[in-house]
Amino acid sequence: MSRLLATAQPVRARALTGTALFLMASALVGCRPGLSFPSEVTQPDQIGLVVSVKTDADLTAHVVLANGDALVLGRSDRSLGGLGELLFLGSRPGRWYLGGHKSEKPDCYWIAASRAYSERDSVVLAFEDWSGVGIRLAKVPGFDDSKLVTSDSQGRLIYSSIGPISLCADVEGRISGPR
Repeated sequence: MSRLLATAQPVRARALTGTALFLMASALVGCRPGLSFPSEVTQPDQIGLVVSVKTDADLTAHVVLANGDALVLGRSDRSLGGLGELLFLGSRPGRWYLGGHKSEKPDCYWIAASRAYSERDSVVLAFEDWSGVGIRLAKVPGFDDSKLVTSDSQGRLIYSSIGPISLCADVEGRISGPR
């Protein structure tokens, strides 16, 4: 056997092993625990544009919304993406908030989640840090996300993404497209 052939066989074997491991890991991305469709789905109690934020020494945030509502966000409130220019605030199954961050796209406040599932008139966001709970947000009328989703093993439409999914929400908090 030539020296070149003897060297090529272990290299080819390592390449095949690496490829197989990559394919297995890719297949498992959709099977990570806590990232399946949430068993409990909640909705925001309030959505509004943030006018100002003042933070106390104990990290309590005092937020004023464009409609004049003053909110207090405590350290024990669940933060999903921090504060942004658009605020989603909920109280079930515990107090939580999600920030929508102003994008370069017009009327787009981007939000990020570990996973997102498409429903007829809404999107359900799932977060790795909040296993079992999802947030349902309405879609803008006419928003067609059919080219952004695939079916999972249960037949649910899931947004295709290798990592976290980023979507645009309008000023009313409705999903309007990809970021």
